[in-house]
Amino acid sequence: MTNLGEAGQRLFDSLVAEGDPEAVRRLALEAARLADRGDQLDLLVRGDVDTWAVLVHKVQTDSYELKIDSALSEARQNATALRGIVAEVLKLKPPATGADDDDDCNV
Repeated sequence: MTNLGEAGQRLFDSLVAEGDPEAVRRLALEAARLADRGDQLDLLVRGDVDTWAVLVHKVQTDSYELKIDSALSEARQNATALRGIVAEVLKLKPPATGADDDDDCNV
């Protein structure tokens, strides 16, 4: 059991096929976890202000300072890592055999 979220499970299923080597499965699982983390980070960035921003009172003065968490930066790093891992998984997989879905197109 992988304990993946919806996006992570879809990505994992799209990257892994029966008989794939363990290296592909491991990298695909990590990519799927990154996809799930990306969804969570996106929720933070899009508006869960209580989670990623806090108003801090400066003790020396009567002013307040808004402290922003690093969710946006983390989301960018997460996306970069996900891109790299998915690219590596696709390099490790053998080329697909058989007819392509586009082959049936009569255009």
